[in-house]
Amino acid sequence: MKIVALSGGADSVCLLLKTIEKGETVEALHCNFHLRGDESDRDENFCRNLCEKYNVPLHVKHFDTNAYAKKHKVSIEMAARELRYAWFEEMRQKLNAEEILVAHHQDDNIETMLMNLMRGTGISGLTGMKHRNGYIVRPLLDMTRQEILDYLALRKQDYITDSTNLETDAIRNKIRLQLLPLMEEIFPTARKNLAKTMHFLQEAESVVSGGQSTELDIFKILKPLGFTSKQIEAIANGRWKAERPKMSDVKENGQLVVSSYPKSDDFKPSKEPFVATLDADKVVTPLVIRRIQQGDRFKPYGMKGCSKLISDFLTDKKIDMDERQEQCVVCDANGEIIWLPGHRISHNVACSDNTINILELRYSNI
Repeated sequence: MKIVALSGGADSVCLLLKTIEKGETVEALHCNFHLRGDESDRDENFCRNLCEKYNVPLHVKHFDTNAYAKKHKVSIEMAARELRYAWFEEMRQKLNAEEILVAHHQDDNIETMLMNLMRGTGISGLTGMKHRNGYIVRPLLDMTRQEILDYLALRKQDYITDSTNLETDAIRNKIRLQLLPLMEEIFPTARKNLAKTMHFLQEAESVVSGGQSTELDIFKILKPLGFTSKQIEAIANGRWKAERPKMSDVKENGQLVVSSYPKSDDFKPSKEPFVATLDADKVVTPLVIRRIQQGDRFKPYGMKGCSKLISDFLTDKKIDMDERQEQCVVCDANGEIIWLPGHRISHNVACSDNTINILELRYSNI
C-alpha cells in the first residue's frame, strides 16, 4: 500500500490519479496548516470530495503551525515542512505503507537547483531532489508542470490553486514567476537544458560517490570517436537509430546516394546544390525521385510562411521552361517533397540544434 500526500493542488491531484491508474492500493494524507484562513478549509473540503469520488481513504491532520514556528524559532515554511514529514512518517508506520508519494515535479527541481546555485553549493546541491529519499518517493520528477496540467485537462479533472503561489514575496516564487520566464526569453530551451544538466550532474555525483554511471562510461568511449553529448544520451537511453534508410532508385529521373551518420560537434549543413544534409529523424523512408508535377508544393528552407508552388519557386529563380520541365524532386514515403536537387531542401526536414542523426543525399542525373 502507498500513501499519497494530497494538498488539492494540480500536482498532487495528478499524482493521486496516476497512482490509482496504476492499480496501486492507496490512501491519502492531507495537512491543514491553518495559514490561509478560509482557503485552508476550502482545500481540505476539496480533498475530501476528491477522495470520496475515487473511493480513496483520506486522513486529515490539523496543525497550529504558527505556534510550532514560534516555539522552535523556525520560519513558517520550515515549521510546515517539519510537521508535514513527521506526520507522514508516523502514518506510514501506522498504516504499514511501502512508500510516501509526494508530488514534486521537474519545474520544482529546476527551482531548487537555481536556489542552491545562487546561495552557493557543491555538486550535490546542483543535482536537485532525488526520485527516492528513504521512504519518500517522487514519481512526477520527470514531468513538467505543463505536462501535469495537460494530463488533468485531458481527464477534465479540476484542482485548487494556492493563492500564495501567485505572490512574489518568497524566493522560490520569484524564481518561478520572474527569473525563469526571463531566462526562457533569453534562451527558449533554458528549462529543458537545466533539467538535462541536473541529470548529467547526478551521473557525475554517482561516480564521485563511488558508484557507477553507464552514461558516463559510454561517454568516455564514444566522445573521442566524434559522438556528441546528445547522441551519447540517445544511445544510453535506447533512442539511437542507426539503420540505413531505404530508397527507390528511379534512374530515368536521376539517382540518389544515401548515407547516414551521427551529427558531429563541428557539423555544418551542406551548401552544395546536389548534396542535401537533413535531420534523419524527420525523414520518413523509403524515398522516391520523380519529375515535378503540376500543383507540387513544398516549404523552402529559409522562407517564412506557408508552402510554395514549386513552379512559382523556380520562376522566381528565373529557371527557364525547358529546365523546369526536367526538374526532379525527392519525396518521402508520405509523398511530401523534402528536396529540390540543385536548389533547396524543405524546412520540415532541416537540421536544428536538437538534431542527432544526419541523412545525407547526393543526387546525380548520370
